[in-house]
Parts: sequence; structure tokens; C-alpha cells
Amino acid sequence: MARAIVIGTGVGGSGIAALLAGAGYEVTVFERNEFPGGKTSMYERDGFRVDMSVHVSPRGDRGPIGQLARRLEADLELRMCEPWRLIVGGRSCRLPLAFTRPTALVRIALLIGAKPYNAIGALRLFRKVLSVKEEADLAPYFGKPASEFISSYTKDPNVYIFLNIMGGITRCDDVAKGLLEVRKKMGLTKPTVIRLVGTNEEEGRKILQEAGIPSLETMEDAAAKAVELAKGAK
Repeated sequence: MARAIVIGTGVGGSGIAALLAGAGYEVTVFERNEFPGGKTSMYERDGFRVDMSVHVSPRGDRGPIGQLARRLEADLELRMCEPWRLIVGGRSCRLPLAFTRPTALVRIALLIGAKPYNAIGALRLFRKVLSVKEEADLAPYFGKPASEFISSYTKDPNVYIFLNIMGGITRCDDVAKGLLEVRKKMGLTKPTVIRLVGTNEEEGRKILQEAGIPSLETMEDAAAKAVELAKGAK
């Protein structure tokens, strides 16, 4: 039986591991924490259960987690929690799931400390981001730095910090350089596959290509490439 190794038990790692196992592979999953789930897990403190809430699935069964569950025929129940509470720097506010409403977005802008004269720009930015429904909506912005897009709406530093926390904005070339540095320091020689999409994507792909590391656009393509490399390593 062919073997596959997956690093991390977050949504991506667990999903890929389950798909590979369903395809007949013997899968070993490594997790640095003492609990599974990655950033989708929770912890207890002072009698309270606190969700990490880094990953949310506002689309419920129609979103990627629901699609994955159907492919795996998993018995997964997604519960809708409304209202939900957003906490930033010791301040918080209650929001509806339909937080695309102007009133909810204004609350977020004020919560993160956006200056009053920047609130309108922040509101327009949030509405623009939340209006994206499919890849074609992003076409006008391909190849442009995220900072350029954001600064066209607002230059408020508090908005930048908030988007970095919530969006995990990381340039693809930085990701590629970081991966190569880790491989060098740890002396890793095993084949590596990475899904790479985002800002400075072409630069990141070039760096990886020169190092002989394949980079793909989708998780399914990355999984297929990993399987291909695993078969070739027999």
C-alpha cells in the first residue's frame, strides 16, 4: 500500500488526509499540538470554552467544508451561531451572520479603531471584499499587491492590522523563501508540493521552480501531484 504523510490537522491537512485515505493510501498525519484541528480547535480557560475561530464557514453546507463532507460521505452537522461576537484588542461587538449590512460594517470599522474620517473608506473596502463571489470578480486585481488595493480605499493603520489578522495576508514570494529556508536548515530532501495562490504569486512560483519544487493553484491539484510523486518514489 502506498503511503502519504500530511503535516497539520487543520481544515486543509485533515481534508487532504481524508481524501488520500479514501483513495486507498496509508496516511500518517503529524500535528505539533496535543490536540487535532489546528486553528479550528478550541481551548478552555476559567470555565469558558473559547473557539480559535480563525476559520469560519459562513456559507455553511454550501461552503468548502460542506463540499468536502459530502465527498467523504461524512456525518457532519454545521450549526449556525447568530449573533456572533467579534473581539479586537479588548473591545467587542455583537454582529449578525449577514454582516455585509452597512450597520454591521460600520460597527467593525469603529471596533478596530478606524479614525472617523477613515470609516467611510473602510466601509467601502469591506463591502468590496465581501462582494467577491467567484474568481472572475478578482480578475481586475490579479498581479497587484494587496497593499495597493487596500490603500486605494483607506490608509488607516488600524484597518491594515485588522486585515492582516483576519485575512492572513502573506506574499507568495515570502512563503516560497521561508519554505526553502526551512528545508535547508532541517536538511530536508523529500519531495515537497505546495499550493500557492495570492500576492506575488509569479515570483513565488519562480523561486520554487528554480528549487525543483512544484507549486499548484488548487488543493486537489496539489493532492494529485503528491500522489504522483509518491507513486514515483516506490
